[in-house]
Amino acid sequence: MRSHGSVLLRGFAGTLGAEAFSIALAAIGTPMHDYVGGSTPRRRLGSRTYSATELSGEYSIALHQEMSYLPVAPEGIGFYCERAADAGGCSLLADARDVVRLLPQPVIESFRDRNIAITRALPSRGSMYLASGVSRPWQDVFETEERSSAFDIASRRGWSASWCDDGTMHLRHGVTSAFRRHPETGSEVWFNQAHYYSPDCMLQWAKHDQRKQQERYIQRLVDRGDKDHLNRVTYADGGPIPREALLSIWTALKRSERAVEMLPGDILLADNYFVMHGREKFSGARSMHAGLIAKLHQ
Repeated sequence: MRSHGSVLLRGFAGTLGAEAFSIALAAIGTPMHDYVGGSTPRRRLGSRTYSATELSGEYSIALHQEMSYLPVAPEGIGFYCERAADAGGCSLLADARDVVRLLPQPVIESFRDRNIAITRALPSRGSMYLASGVSRPWQDVFETEERSSAFDIASRRGWSASWCDDGTMHLRHGVTSAFRRHPETGSEVWFNQAHYYSPDCMLQWAKHDQRKQQERYIQRLVDRGDKDHLNRVTYADGGPIPREALLSIWTALKRSERAVEMLPGDILLADNYFVMHGREKFSGARSMHAGLIAKLHQ
C-alpha cells in the first residue's frame, strides 16, 4: 500500500461477513470506532464496519479522501464486496498526487496561500431541505436526537455549531489546508473536499448523473441565494472561491479516475492520503462494506 496506494485482494472462497472484515481491518491498522461527523449516509454492519454508502444507484460518488474536511482524518480505508451490482457500480480510484499535476497552477497557489473553510448545512430529520438526496440530517451525523448532545459532541471535537430557525444546523470544522502531509512519508498531497461542498460542483455532479430533479432543486437554492440550506466553501479569510477554480478541481478528478470492478469476496485496502475513491452509478442490488483505519501499522 505504501508503494502503490491500494491493494485488491481477490480469490477468497465464499463470503467473509461483516465481523470477519472487521478482523481483516484490525490486522493492518487501528480501526476507527465511530463515524461521527461523516458526510455520507451509512448503516452500521459490524462492530467497526458500515455500509459503504446508502446513496442509491442513481448517484455516482465523486472522488474524495475519507473525512478530509476534518483536522484528523483516517489513514486508511477498506472495502469488502458482498454483492456486485447488476450493471455499473465500479469503484473509482485516483492518485491524489496525479490530481495536483492536473490542476492549473494559479488554483494550486491560491489554495495553498488562502486555505479552506467549509460550512455544512445539516437539516433536521424529515426536513424538505434533504431533497438533494446527499445531505444527512444532523441527528444521523451525531448519532443523537438531542440538540444539546450534538452541540456538546461538536464542541468536544473542536467544531463550531449553530442553528437556523427551522432546525438546520450549520457545522464548521475549522480552517483546513487544501494540502496535507502524509503521516509516514511526509510527502504533500491534495487533501480536501472543496468540490463536495461547493454548490457549483453539486450542480455539476447532478448534471453528470442526469439527476434532473436534484439539479432543479439545487439550482433553485442557488438562484435565491439560500445560505441557510446550501453547503458553502470559501477561502479561510471568507473570500469566495471562483467558480472556475472549483470546476477545475472537478475536471481534474474526472480525468484522474480509474474504474476497478470488485467481485463478491473482494477486499480493497487503500491509503486514504494517497488514494482518492468514489463509485460509478449502478443498477441492481449492490452491497459493499466499508471500514475506516485511524492509523495504519508501520
